[in-house]
Amino acid sequence: EHDLYSAGGGFLQIVEVLAFIFRGNPGVVLLDEPDSHLNSSLQHAFVDILEGLATARNFQVLMATHSKEIINYVDPSRLTPIDRKSHKAQALKSETSTVTVLKELGVIDNVDAYQIVKQRAILIVEGPTDRELIPRLAAKAGSTLFDGQSRVSILPAAGVDRLSDGSGLQFVEHLLQHQVKCLLVRDRDALTDDWTKTLAGKSKRPMFIWPRDCLESYLVIPAAIRQILVEELGEPNAPTLKVTEDLVSKITSAMYEETQDRVAARLQDVEWRFNNHNRIDAAQANPLARAEMDKAWKQAGNPLVLASGKVILSRVREAIQAKWKVSFGNARIIEAMKSTDVHLDIKELLSQAKKQLT
Repeated sequence: EHDLYSAGGGFLQIVEVLAFIFRGNPGVVLLDEPDSHLNSSLQHAFVDILEGLATARNFQVLMATHSKEIINYVDPSRLTPIDRKSHKAQALKSETSTVTVLKELGVIDNVDAYQIVKQRAILIVEGPTDRELIPRLAAKAGSTLFDGQSRVSILPAAGVDRLSDGSGLQFVEHLLQHQVKCLLVRDRDALTDDWTKTLAGKSKRPMFIWPRDCLESYLVIPAAIRQILVEELGEPNAPTLKVTEDLVSKITSAMYEETQDRVAARLQDVEWRFNNHNRIDAAQANPLARAEMDKAWKQAGNPLVLASGKVILSRVREAIQAKWKVSFGNARIIEAMKSTDVHLDIKELLSQAKKQLT
């Protein structure tokens, strides 16, 4: 229940659109700048509501907007820029960096700044991609950690180096003149098990390191990828789940040698940076890398522990674009996921974040 007489204009604006959808049961919904009078949080919520309803009630939404909040929030494959001079419209491809560029205009907005001041709690991640994807995955898992008045704010640290030295958090604490509860989240980035434990132990702040190589590794889900192809091509023309699984498996298997080289290079890097500038050469690093690869890839049968999820998804997208002319981004994969597709590692992060930050 909600008192509509005391509701704000933005809230009523969304109610108007939803009333139209439920009353008219349309096949297509045309919206002309519905973001006017909506704050950033309401714009995000509105997009989520429309995406959920469009899937549940089987209709299409076409929205004209100038809102950076919405452009920044939706998957790039959903965007169709219109050139006013040429009057041409052309969909963005998933590899386009438009969203990334827009995010770099400001890593934190006023709403998040207010939440940090109020809650004095931050989840600090490596960059804008993690900041966008973690709340989406949380919502898919049924978590409200990043929703509502008491939500936890996410702050990108602009890279693992800034994450490690904690300079971003120090700056926030200096501004607030108060200590902030935090949880640092970083990619594994081809680290061995021993070095994962060592770096977590060395951190002066609570740290969660993804057990798989990176957050994108948890989006390598053939069933969700196939669902996108079904939505774009129709069931008769979409590849089977087996074909999609084979494509992902083939691309991942082909990365064995380069992943082993990557693990060896990471060993040399972390030994130098975190072990008193101890240098190890390739002759020392390669056997250690082979042993780690054998343990994760062959014995455990889990290549996603060390193989780059970012690279796997990039190559899968390239192959799908070449064969089926379909493009999609990470947010689209999460849309297509089932709640049961959310990995236990993600749920563990959400559990730790709730314990540490609320």
